[in-house]
Amino acid sequence: MKSFELYPFQQEAVEAVRKEFDDGRKHTLLVLPTGCGKTVTFSEWLRQQVLKGGRGLILAHREELLTQAAQKLKSVTGLDSALEKADSSACLSDAPVTVASVQSLCRPERLKRFPAGYYTDIVIDEAHHSLSNSYRDIIDHFDTSRILGVTATPDRGDHRALCEVYESLAYEYPMRKAIREGYLVPIRAKMLPVEVDLTEVRTSCGDYSANSLGDAIEPYLDEIAGRMAEECKVRKTVVVLPLIRMAKRFAELLNAHGISAAEVNGDSPDREEILADEETENGKVLQKLEELLGELGYQMGDTVTRSYLSMLQQGRRTE
Repeated sequence: MKSFELYPFQQEAVEAVRKEFDDGRKHTLLVLPTGCGKTVTFSEWLRQQVLKGGRGLILAHREELLTQAAQKLKSVTGLDSALEKADSSACLSDAPVTVASVQSLCRPERLKRFPAGYYTDIVIDEAHHSLSNSYRDIIDHFDTSRILGVTATPDRGDHRALCEVYESLAYEYPMRKAIREGYLVPIRAKMLPVEVDLTEVRTSCGDYSANSLGDAIEPYLDEIAGRMAEECKVRKTVVVLPLIRMAKRFAELLNAHGISAAEVNGDSPDREEILADEETENGKVLQKLEELLGELGYQMGDTVTRSYLSMLQQGRRTE
């Protein structure tokens, strides 16, 4: 088992989490801005717990997060992990850590395979989802485990408070501080001179309704594509649109304006190929819908404008 040299704020976070549990709390929260290495940070905490004889569980709701957690855990700490998802089971594995799909583990027939005290330590990735019934069923089953929730977006769109699950906030590294200390680059916002009327757009849970927002923006797509052709031809760009039909149409418009663009959404049969092409920078613009942002490492909020904010966070990573 190996140790990884953390940034100072990541080391502070690990120490703060350890103190919360040493003080007797069972469930605590860690908040780091997107791009500041939350997976590295909780992997180091799990490494320390395994050294003490513990057994860890990492919970996530997307396949991409499961893969990322297992790979990062191995590269950072040297720890192997077992997979609890679909046809894969960790029941008979000797691995000290399990990486589990919430959708699979929450099923009663799977949960009952594990004694309540089977895992000493649990990490919930993207902890703003912890209030859902699937997570709560798992949390209630492992009622003796220490639980660390990790998120970049603790404020939920439905305004429900994470204190329903977590007793304390162990550590929060503010976005402004991360920028000031050089771990994230500053935001530079540029407004394209396109006038879009949003006065009639409906709201839901304090944010724009996706369908209503799409109806308002759609008439301006060609003009926006033309402006992007002037500004983004030499820049790798991600575009977030609220509706699949808009993403498909906008990709066509960008290509017509001379920008190589590809559209991908949650149902795309060739999404892995498109994402791989984006990684090699052959495609200059990737249309990414909210549910797919995580495949490039973007952390998702619950609503349209929070998605945009999270993209800005990810884009400020200095590495």
